[in-house]
Amino acid sequence: MKKKKAIKPRAAAGPKCACSGTFKPVTLRSFDFSRYSGLPSFLDGAPGWRCGSCQREMLHGQVINASLFLIAMDIVGFPHRLTAELARYLRRSMQITQQELADRMGIARETVASWESKLKEISPQHDLILRVLMSNHARGSEALPTKVVVDIANDVMATLSSVRSEPAPRKIPDLRVTESDFKKLPAAWLSKMQNTAPTAFAS
Repeated sequence: MKKKKAIKPRAAAGPKCACSGTFKPVTLRSFDFSRYSGLPSFLDGAPGWRCGSCQREMLHGQVINASLFLIAMDIVGFPHRLTAELARYLRRSMQITQQELADRMGIARETVASWESKLKEISPQHDLILRVLMSNHARGSEALPTKVVVDIANDVMATLSSVRSEPAPRKIPDLRVTESDFKKLPAAWLSKMQNTAPTAFAS
């Protein structure tokens, strides 16, 4: 009696693209993330999806949130004083207004506004306080599993032993979430990002 051949389960089809092609999971290289962060930023090694026909790329919504979090932590560890754009990014990452940040720092709202509008450079002391506030806020982030965000925040906090005396650079540096950054994230989380339908598109 002939043995029946085992039927292998078919892999689930990826999401459909507007061009009628099919998205497949890939590792994205030098992905321009600027449209999401509002800063010159790139992702190297991010789990993503690419259409096999038109090459359009997209990210899962949770990958976007995680990348925004990782960029904030990169800014906290920035070796120079913060530029207006970077200081504003940290405040917005904490989801607070200029007045709320001023209240937490014990300063006037106009002082915060002066940094963000480039009228005045942030002082070394206020620069440090803003970074510490962001690090503390990061511990409650839901962008990644709790242990991961706490470990990352603690690692960054350990670098904040002194003020940044060097002035802010004239040009905002390119910010990169590197492949090594993504490899530090839980394998199960990364796998989930490439095996569930993405919710945000990017060309």
